Amino acid sequence: EGTRVGSEVEHNHTEQEVHDRASALIKAAKGLVFVDFSMSNVDRFLSFYNATVASGRKMVVDTRFAYILSQLRQKIPALPDVLTDKNLLVYFRLCKSCTFSKMDYFPWERDFLPRMVTYRELAKSGSKYVMHMGFYKLMELVYLQPRGADFIWSMSEHFLEGEDNEDMKRVLENWLRHFGITLHKVHCSGHASPTDIAEAIKTINP
Repeated sequence: EGTRVGSEVEHNHTEQEVHDRASALIKAAKGLVFVDFSMSNVDRFLSFYNATVASGRKMVVDTRFAYILSQLRQKIPALPDVLTDKNLLVYFRLCKSCTFSKMDYFPWERDFLPRMVTYRELAKSGSKYVMHMGFYKLMELVYLQPRGADFIWSMSEHFLEGEDNEDMKRVLENWLRHFGITLHKVHCSGHASPTDIAEAIKTINP
């Protein structure tokens, strides 16, 4: 079911469809899979987490995302426990001493050290992982050196296609092209569709 726009029908995608499409892409992937979605979007995280687990891979998030998940889990028990979930690992960037010593990281990051994964493991066995990769983390590709990787963009297309975002789109495309990474777009809007709005108005009858 969709919304008719002119002579075309615009399909109103669902979160389940995002999950199904993500599952298909991850299962078909030969190398490391990167995904980009808002860290505050719990439903989207669960869609990719469940798709990752179903494919036999492990989900990788950075320390900031791990902290957000650990805090959200206090209110949303459906989220996995970062400290104990065998399907969830925490990516630690190379910094300071370049030895991955606990003193290289902030105190709040150190709680996640037992779940550590680094560029070394991901570069060696990329087909075992799905990694959350935000736009401002693209520098990590220099360390990861992915081969045959896929990148799933799962946010509003406005961030790539909208006005004033041309530079961002060019930067992302240049990074992906340089490493031969294939871009996929898998997203559904959190906004109500025109059909839903019309139905709400009809039902409420203001």
